[in-house]
Amino acid sequence: MQNASDIHGIVNTSDLLPVEYGYSSKEMGEANEVLLDIPFYKIIQKYEPETYRKIKAELDEQIKKGATGIELQRAGAKILEPLVTSVMPRTSDEALIQFYQIALVRLTKLKEIDPILCLKAIYPKQYGSVSFSQYLSNDEVTSMLDTFSKIIIDAYEKDNPVVDADAAELLLDRLFVELGEHVDHLEFEGLQNRDDYERHCDAVIKLYETIVVKDKAAAGNLLRYMISPETETEYKESPSETVKLGSNVSSRDMNDLATFADKWLEIDHEANDAQKN
Repeated sequence: MQNASDIHGIVNTSDLLPVEYGYSSKEMGEANEVLLDIPFYKIIQKYEPETYRKIKAELDEQIKKGATGIELQRAGAKILEPLVTSVMPRTSDEALIQFYQIALVRLTKLKEIDPILCLKAIYPKQYGSVSFSQYLSNDEVTSMLDTFSKIIIDAYEKDNPVVDADAAELLLDRLFVELGEHVDHLEFEGLQNRDDYERHCDAVIKLYETIVVKDKAAAGNLLRYMISPETETEYKESPSETVKLGSNVSSRDMNDLATFADKWLEIDHEANDAQKN
């Protein structure tokens, strides 16, 4: 299963690169101009100029080598992954809650199409990744990109709270009571068929639906706690996973379910056009 720092399993950073979305190789030769046509990259250039410089330099180098579109995406994704991992725990309550609200809509949509798609979104290492472009509308793609821009801005511009682990764990205890029978299906191990997949996805969706409607400060603190690298370190130091948060679900299970970031930032040429216009 994934850990808290392995955010790149959820937000597909390779899909953030505009290389297979209607740009010719000649146009990609001016990587800086192409990237700055996309508002998201203007945000990166402003707040993470070194990351932006690395992306542009890598694209330029790969293009000179004659790299394919997929190769360009993979190269850029490796540079973007640390940024995604870094800003999520440092952003505002509002941005975190907004991000998860949109992610929930996506998970629900994937589950309704086929529960295995939902599992692919949450656990790409176990079930294989899923590209959301074929399942989401242009507006849905653009809204998530805008939300992640807000995540970056708020991480730098706002004085955001640090994690209160005690408060987060107390809230989790209460949540398991509220979840009722759903808590029995949060356990990832032993899923065998479509019914199991659907019940597990329903439980994950219900969990986050229950979190995001809580008081803003409490919800933000819990989400921050669940994706914090510091939280992951605690799990590594306790490999026996003896601490249970509820029913048969361990703290590591909850941490794994919380890594909702690195597969949700989808962008295609229609989304680029929508933001330009």
